[in-house]
Amino acid sequence: MSDYKEITVVMYHYIRNFSASRYPEIKGLEIRDFKRQLNLLQDRCTFVTIEECMEYLDDPASDSSFPSDAALLTFDDGYMEHFTEVFPILSREKIQGVFFPPVRSAAERKALNINKVHFILAASPDPNSLIHELTACIRKYKNEYDLLEPEDYYERVSSREHKYDPINIIKFKRVLQRELPSEVRTRVIDELFNKIVGIREDIFVDELYLTEEHLKCMKRNGMYIGGHGHSHEWMNKQDVHEQEREVTKTREFLGSLGVDIDNWVMSYPFGAYDNSLIQILRANRCKLAFTTRDEKAVLDPDKRFCITRIDTNEID
Repeated sequence: MSDYKEITVVMYHYIRNFSASRYPEIKGLEIRDFKRQLNLLQDRCTFVTIEECMEYLDDPASDSSFPSDAALLTFDDGYMEHFTEVFPILSREKIQGVFFPPVRSAAERKALNINKVHFILAASPDPNSLIHELTACIRKYKNEYDLLEPEDYYERVSSREHKYDPINIIKFKRVLQRELPSEVRTRVIDELFNKIVGIREDIFVDELYLTEEHLKCMKRNGMYIGGHGHSHEWMNKQDVHEQEREVTKTREFLGSLGVDIDNWVMSYPFGAYDNSLIQILRANRCKLAFTTRDEKAVLDPDKRFCITRIDTNEID
């Protein structure tokens, strides 16, 4: 048994009234269910701030006041509903949320590939058939980009990678998120997005993502803004120079929002990290980082860069 305190860190993404949205098939949490979960957590746990977590990790022995039933709420990807729906609820309940927007969407106003893939799936009449669309695209660009056969990419994807999706959708997402070379990956995603979703990217961006002004307002009112990389890539698949660029851009962005860049926190896109990334975060004065591994966390100072989180789907 560890001598360090445990904490329930909950991970959220989309939180909205799906039936009233442009794309009701997006997977996420209904607002009413978010409120219900918040009530459950208020009954079971004591909410803490990220600053209290950092203080505890710096000196666990001297912080006897840190609660044994601590909970923390985190929100990845910087979606507009985090401002319009979540922020007012948390402010009213005096609970701090920790929000992780990527730089590319919030500051540069560019759509992320991960979200284009989500909305391709949501807008498709038959998401399971998209594997055939992807196969056709890979074969179309095979010679131009010296690609493998489509089946070679699909075989790299484990059916155990995600428990909430059928295997064809897992393969579709993973091949477009990480397996194809980056230059053709973006080309294929854009082609499918334009064909299936069919919305102008500037409209899509303005509807989906928080702006810097939203984030500054949230920070002024007690919320915490952390880093989520520049372009939401699998950072464990990047070389050291790419990781350094991602972290530098992240830190600069947080500094522009008024975040203390000598005491900041990170949420790994896709929960993906490696030892070189941890060393880069340490050198850039990051204090802790969250993964997507679905279990209750232990605030062990030696494991401060792999703090686990519980998915919202597991809260009942």
